Amino acid sequence: MSRQNIGKKARKKSLFLGILDSFSSSLYKKISSSATGHFFSCKRESADSPGFLEKIGLSGVSKKLHAFRRAVSRTIETSRILKAVQNFVSGLVETRLKVYGWFLLSFGIYSGAVSLFRFFITGITDPDFIEYACSISSVIVSVPLLYSKKTLIQALSENRFTRYLITDVIGFRDSQFERLVGSRGKSSIAFVAGLLLGLCSYLLNPLELLMFIPFAAAAYLVLCVPEFGIMIILFIIPVSSVDALLKIVIYTSVSYFIKLFRGKRIITLRTPDVLMILFSAMLLFGGRYSAAQSDSSGTALTMAGLLLAYFVCVNLLNTPELLRRACKILIASSMIVSLIRIYFYFESAFSGAEQITVNAGDRIASVLGSPSVLSQYSVIMLPVALAMLISEQSVRERLLDFIACILIVADITISMSGSAWIAAGIGVLVFLFFLSRKTVTAAVFGGLAVTAVHFAMPPSVIEKISGVNSFIDLAAADRPFIWTTVSKISKDYFFTGIGVGNEAFAQVFPLYSGYGLNDVYHAHNLFMQVLVELGIFGLIVLAVIAVSSCRDWLSFGVRADGGSRNMVLGGMCAVIASLIQGFMTHTWYSYRIFLLFWIVFAMTSAFSRIRQSSDYLEETVRYHDSSFAQIDINT
Repeated sequence: MSRQNIGKKARKKSLFLGILDSFSSSLYKKISSSATGHFFSCKRESADSPGFLEKIGLSGVSKKLHAFRRAVSRTIETSRILKAVQNFVSGLVETRLKVYGWFLLSFGIYSGAVSLFRFFITGITDPDFIEYACSISSVIVSVPLLYSKKTLIQALSENRFTRYLITDVIGFRDSQFERLVGSRGKSSIAFVAGLLLGLCSYLLNPLELLMFIPFAAAAYLVLCVPEFGIMIILFIIPVSSVDALLKIVIYTSVSYFIKLFRGKRIITLRTPDVLMILFSAMLLFGGRYSAAQSDSSGTALTMAGLLLAYFVCVNLLNTPELLRRACKILIASSMIVSLIRIYFYFESAFSGAEQITVNAGDRIASVLGSPSVLSQYSVIMLPVALAMLISEQSVRERLLDFIACILIVADITISMSGSAWIAAGIGVLVFLFFLSRKTVTAAVFGGLAVTAVHFAMPPSVIEKISGVNSFIDLAAADRPFIWTTVSKISKDYFFTGIGVGNEAFAQVFPLYSGYGLNDVYHAHNLFMQVLVELGIFGLIVLAVIAVSSCRDWLSFGVRADGGSRNMVLGGMCAVIASLIQGFMTHTWYSYRIFLLFWIVFAMTSAFSRIRQSSDYLEETVRYHDSSFAQIDINT
């Protein structure tokens, strides 16, 4: 007998299960037939409309613009500088590993000699061991390279991991490996280059000199393939500094716009995208006119710069393969972050720290610098990992996604953040609810199971949990007073806001605070923070962006099926979970969470637009196609 028939018989025999099943079915029907359900599932606008210039009757201007772009593209394609750079890079990948070995050997010997010279001659009492480690490592790595007969491209293509990075992560095709079959490089030139670079370590750090080469190669790859820049951003969000992320986002955006102008990529603007442009402009305006203009200007420029990642992601990640690749990189990064967090947690537990789950000082921050920020990161990632788990077909991929889900759940559990627990729980329930109406029944049984487990717990465990609850209550004790003060500020700055940035908030808040809370830098509520910084219009624009996007995502989820539907629902629930947590804390206090939120937002929109765009062609993401950029605005 099939499982489906067994379930039907069980529901018929059990009055309780029958009532739950009927309730779930009626709830789904009510939501679908209600005005809200109709609004969120109505047919979305077609993407077949003409471009913006054609819409406003300037087709002649559009043709001249296309002709101008073609002329500029031909000039760039025939540029001698571009040809020289391409030949130089081709020469590097076709160089024999033996040549690189001579370079590293020379660099290691002379940089080590320079370090010893500075130690003995200049009398440095505190030597930098990183310099010595870099020199010794260069010499050690050079030994196997000196005996290799392969070129760099041959070694990269024959290794499974590096080939995966080049083809699946960066995006180069297998046919491009076949073009690079030459063997170049002279050992003498490489040895002299290593010598000169090693002598330069007297003025510069040898590690920075050595890392300049892979960084320059990565910069060139991003210029050729802007999608690779997105993959880098997704992987380093938890570990990189905000300045580095901002620079990479801007550089990737510039690479994308260069490709767009040359006709190698497309841009599509829809209603949420136009509103995002408006929201970015309001951020810049809030930085220009602020209670603390010097601090607010930098904050506004940083946030507007990071928002460029939204437009780049929503236009470049326009195939299921690219989007799944991006999701895998996000999940891989979150797994590493969770493992590090769990490691530090248990290290503190076994090192003799008492009350690890209660004391604020024992909340492990790991790589994001704050336990609350790390919990916000995990709240966004959990629905994405669940969607990937359900969407994957192979057993190996599902196993990896299952492990990722377990690690993220463990990370949220030990975060000691009540807002993270609530937001993650709601996000998962909403995701499962849209996947199956049986979620209501499962949620009821889950609640009963949790209640039963609570009564079966030993007194020591219950005392531990009570300590956690007391800590959470203590952390949130001041928030009602903060929210009351923020409400007073919002009344006086209802339309204009006080400006963007912590310094502006810190200057205005003490003027309205009557509770002795002066060292407060944000409202501990995302929506109140947006209201007090940008005014009511900023909050309205943000709400319209969220509602209109959820409408598009649900419209896609109702009509689509398979993996794309699951990914759209997972991304939507990640956004919902983050916004729910925003009611309890200021989730955009960290620029990295702000960036991750809008990237996941953009990826979800990109998933929902793929199958609904009738003018979509797979060639638009080929890296060497001859099509010209298209600008399409659907509002």
